[in-house]
Amino acid sequence: MPKPSLLPASAPGEITIKNHLTAQEHIKPIIFSTPMVRAILAGTKTQTRRVIKPQPTGDTFLGVCHDDNNGKVCFSKNCRITDYVKPPYQPGDVLWVRETWQYAGCVGCDKGKNPCSDTCVYVHGTSTTPKPLEFIYKANPVWDKPDGGWKPSIYMPREAARIFLKVTDVRVERLQEITYGDCVREGITRGAGSFIRQDMRKMYAELWDSLNAKRGYPWDSNPYVFVISFEKTEAV
Repeated sequence: MPKPSLLPASAPGEITIKNHLTAQEHIKPIIFSTPMVRAILAGTKTQTRRVIKPQPTGDTFLGVCHDDNNGKVCFSKNCRITDYVKPPYQPGDVLWVRETWQYAGCVGCDKGKNPCSDTCVYVHGTSTTPKPLEFIYKANPVWDKPDGGWKPSIYMPREAARIFLKVTDVRVERLQEITYGDCVREGITRGAGSFIRQDMRKMYAELWDSLNAKRGYPWDSNPYVFVISFEKTEAV
């Protein structure tokens, strides 16, 4: 049975998400770990799962609320609505990716700890001509760890963003409902040797726990998640 999608519906009688945000408000940041950034760049990751916080108290997902025009979804328990939750992203949103980064090293700067000025000469370039502000990214293996260390993705400014994603679909499901196909869309790829589909789920479960177990949402807890599908798009 197909899972409910939060995409705007077009057929008569279906639920339509009405989003009254401005064009600027449709552009939002999203954080990805370095391995997931590499998967996006390689074209092998087109989906991400984000924990619904706080977790709904209801045990039944009802879909998009009929009387709400902001895209909230509803959960119920014992035939009573218990939770109204607004997804962090909507279909059509453009997301700029926050990743681990640093200012490009240059002559005259404090080992990359401070923003470079437009008069700096970049060490990593082949030209000695001053250049505008530039950035380096941990996901690019060509870069060694900069003298100033890497800056956490949470502090990455939008002007440093190089990856932009357009949301194509949003839905709700339990984490362990992930399919083999969605494991692939999440960026899980086949390694050397043979494998079976259960191995892909195990690999994804291990990846999930490496990122989320310490936050209180291990695989075994089977939390409700937003499943967000996307495609790469041009910079905005």
